[in-house]
Amino acid sequence: DIRLFDICVDSFPDVDLWHCRDCLFHLPNKDIFKALENFSRSNIPWALITSHQSLLHRNLDVAVGGFRLLDLERAPFRLPPPTSRLADYRRGKDFPRYVGLWSRQAIGAVLEQRRSKSGG
Repeated sequence: DIRLFDICVDSFPDVDLWHCRDCLFHLPNKDIFKALENFSRSNIPWALITSHQSLLHRNLDVAVGGFRLLDLERAPFRLPPPTSRLADYRRGKDFPRYVGLWSRQAIGAVLEQRRSKSGG
C-alpha cells in the first residue's frame, strides 16, 4: 500500500517503518524539523533516512526543492548515530552517504532537547 502525504503536516500512517530515501536534502532545515517532529508524533517505531557522512561537512540550508549534502548527525539536527546504517554510494565515485535506521524514541529525544533549549 502506497500513500501520498505531506511529511511536514499530514499524519503518518500506522506502519512498521518510515522509509525516507533521497528526500530531506531537498527541504529547508525548518521543514526537516517539521517532518521529524511529525514523525515523532506517529506510532511508527523506526525510520530509515538518507544521510551523508564526512568529517569536514557542514550542513547548509536550501530553499524547497534545492539540494545540498545533509548529515543528520551534525548541527543543527544532531541525531545520534543510527542503530544501523546501509552504505548507499559507489566508493570513489559518490560522496559517502548511507540510509540510517533511527528509532522514533531517539529522534524524539533529540527534538525534546532542542525544544527545552529554545524554551518552547
